[in-house]
Amino acid sequence: MERIRIEYDKSWKEVVTYLFNPFVAFFIPELHEQIDWNIPPEFLEKELHNTKNIKKSKRIVDKLVKVQLKNGEEKWIFIHIEFQTDGNKVIGLRMYEYYQLIRERYGKEVVALVIYTGRSIPKQPNIYQQKYFGTSITYEFNSYAVIEQNEEELLNNNNPFALVVLANLYLHKTRGDNEKRYEFKTKLYELAKNRNYSIDDFTKLLIFVTELVKLPFTLEQKFEKEVIHSKLKNNSDMVQVSQTTKNLVNAFAKDVYGESVEEAREKTKNIEKELKNELKQMDEKLTKSIILLYTKVDMSIEDIAEHLNFSSDAIKLILRQSKIIK
Repeated sequence: MERIRIEYDKSWKEVVTYLFNPFVAFFIPELHEQIDWNIPPEFLEKELHNTKNIKKSKRIVDKLVKVQLKNGEEKWIFIHIEFQTDGNKVIGLRMYEYYQLIRERYGKEVVALVIYTGRSIPKQPNIYQQKYFGTSITYEFNSYAVIEQNEEELLNNNNPFALVVLANLYLHKTRGDNEKRYEFKTKLYELAKNRNYSIDDFTKLLIFVTELVKLPFTLEQKFEKEVIHSKLKNNSDMVQVSQTTKNLVNAFAKDVYGESVEEAREKTKNIEKELKNELKQMDEKLTKSIILLYTKVDMSIEDIAEHLNFSSDAIKLILRQSKIIK
């Protein structure tokens, strides 16, 4: 059986960052109403993770976010996303240690939340308690367990994060059943597509579902062909594409490759325009000189370009047109 590695940490870390507004609305709605969303949240976890006070783990994803309320106050949100737990007091202790660290380092109170994305949760998922000869500590925090959620309630919730949780829940429900997982992955895509989310939110959800709900190679190919590509086609076989589809493709390309399709095309057009201008400046005598320098003097293309003050691409094009190089 093909072994599939699910990257919970990477997928959750990215989707929480990208969809932070609906994240807070879903998990802490009473706080969401008080936040001034005109002021961008500030993510501080990189600074927090540089501390030597807390033991590090590759399986830990923590977010520390500073937001501003409508009344002008600052509020700090600490989010811990837990993938595996053996049911002991480690999670509670870790949350308490972070509470102490943030208080000592920043002098701030925090709204703390643990999200359990795995199949098991501790007996006390939202509390840390310690008693010792009459001295006691009790620290309570918000918690949420994916495995305990109701599928119908998630299906009826229009918040994008309902689909994030649903994707994670379906992952557990289809353990050992890849055909069922394929059905659920298709269902998630259709749900996201039909809910009129913004192009940006839909793109982030599509990336999350694609990365989290992994399938064996043959089923991934089937999903890409029958679900993704078929949904991007219309009756004219993509000769004409809706503006929504164009926006989706551009947004997806920008997330994955760093630039949209339109930006890539524009860049190519600019390069082609620059090359044409350079070629116009090259007369027949200069072209012969380039060929001579490359074939007889054995100068490199880069040296010729520098020597003649032209781009390497222009020199390559001359040599290709003259069938000197392929």
